[in-house]
Amino acid sequence: MDGVEAPKRWAEGKHLEVMDYCLGDCQIANSIVLAIQDKQRVHWITRKGTVGVEAMPELKCVQRVIVRWA
Repeated sequence: MDGVEAPKRWAEGKHLEVMDYCLGDCQIANSIVLAIQDKQRVHWITRKGTVGVEAMPELKCVQRVIVRWA
């Protein structure tokens, strides 16, 4: 299932299936957070195909991130 299908399946009463899908997303997000905490940096592939790196010695709370982009 992908995110587009979730509301339809929920409406069909397939709640456990949708919750399992959401749980999978949460587990992936948690593993990313744990890796960032462990390495204290984030790596990604840029549009040019090079590796980007940004130090992240601490995780930022949502409020600090939203203020930054506002």
